[in-house]
Amino acid sequence: MVDAIDLPPNEVYCGNCGTLISRGSNFCIQCGTRVMPVSAAAMLGEPATLLTITPAINTTYKPSDSSVLRDSKAGIVSGVIACVSFINWIVITGGCMANWDEGYNPDAFKVLSIFHKIGMVLLVIGFISGIIGITESNCKKSFAVLGLIFNTIMLLYAFVTIPIFM
Repeated sequence: MVDAIDLPPNEVYCGNCGTLISRGSNFCIQCGTRVMPVSAAAMLGEPATLLTITPAINTTYKPSDSSVLRDSKAGIVSGVIACVSFINWIVITGGCMANWDEGYNPDAFKVLSIFHKIGMVLLVIGFISGIIGITESNCKKSFAVLGLIFNTIMLLYAFVTIPIFM
């Protein structure tokens, strides 16, 4: 509280930092503290000799770490596995086509079968990671949803091709 000072008719001092600000301001231009009306005389526009400014909580918005959503780690894993599985699908499909055109090669077929089995395991892990990513709270769900969709499509394809590789 500041007692008995003479102020210019249209200016007041900030109670937080002491900066001279215009009487009609709601916030201090220096520190951002909210400036409250001082008296009935000040509200009527008459010069005041007694100034009472109550500093309020700083109103500058700073988002806390908890309000910023981050991508789900399980969702990212699901998305990466979907990409790896898609590349695996291209390798398997290309290998089958080459094996078909050049005549049946049992060694090449064994390698493609191993790729298929590894891909199946990865797809199941990606599918489960996508479900975990969707169920996590306070996380973005975009990678989890996309990973789950693509892993599901690739998993269905892998189940359809099981008879070929077994």
